[in-house]
Amino acid sequence: MSSYEKRDASSLMFDLRNFTPTLQKFEQEGPDRFLSFLQSITVDALKLLRIVEGRERSYYTSTGDGFLLCFFGEFHYVSAFLFALVFEKVASARVRQFEKENGYPLGFGMGLESGSLRGVQVVESDRQVVTYIGQVINTTARIESVTKMLSRTNLIIGQEMNQKLVKLLFNADYSELINQTLNAKNSEEAAKIILRMNELNQKLLVAYIFEHNLKGVESAQPLFRLSPSLAQSEKPAVKEMIKKLADVLKIDYGVLVKSFDEKFWQK
Repeated sequence: MSSYEKRDASSLMFDLRNFTPTLQKFEQEGPDRFLSFLQSITVDALKLLRIVEGRERSYYTSTGDGFLLCFFGEFHYVSAFLFALVFEKVASARVRQFEKENGYPLGFGMGLESGSLRGVQVVESDRQVVTYIGQVINTTARIESVTKMLSRTNLIIGQEMNQKLVKLLFNADYSELINQTLNAKNSEEAAKIILRMNELNQKLLVAYIFEHNLKGVESAQPLFRLSPSLAQSEKPAVKEMIKKLADVLKIDYGVLVKSFDEKFWQK
């Protein structure tokens, strides 16, 4: 094959914190409890992935201490963000339950970004393997690693995903607003534009955390973290955003919620 299909997509990297020492600890004491936790959180991820994107428009692969997801639907960035918002609640509940039952700390981080991917299909005899490569996956992994540096940060999205979500949901061009601040005539004009950017960020439940130099990424990237205060389960904003994203994808919000126990939606 001389050429490989290039597809617009969004990718999501999920990584468990404190994985290796936890595995080592439970290997000595009995691995069943930790392996049961890993099994449960993987089942949750696959169940949610099936709801928000479907098996034919998505890709899942394990990384050992987490997983990589690729979304290929028409609104792949909406699917990825919806998955992340819901799974942040689901994974948090799983982690709290594990810590309560075992007295051992765990955590997690997620990174998301949009870009393009190329599929690589290898067929040998009766076995077929498909994988995806692209700079967006590397960028997503580097974005996820930034969550380790920030307190109370489980989820960070990249510049391109933020741009697409703001454009679709609020009909605003975030990149253009950034350019306007750089070219503002005075500080008062810049302050007005920045206020507008902050309003958009709050609507999306994120907070701008400035530009970051990511390993393997050519230019500094503006990043946006899920705001711990704006995205609290007891506040209506997060449920309203989940409903808005579900509506774009024509997903029944009730079906989405009922797919997980009520405890997963509580702080």
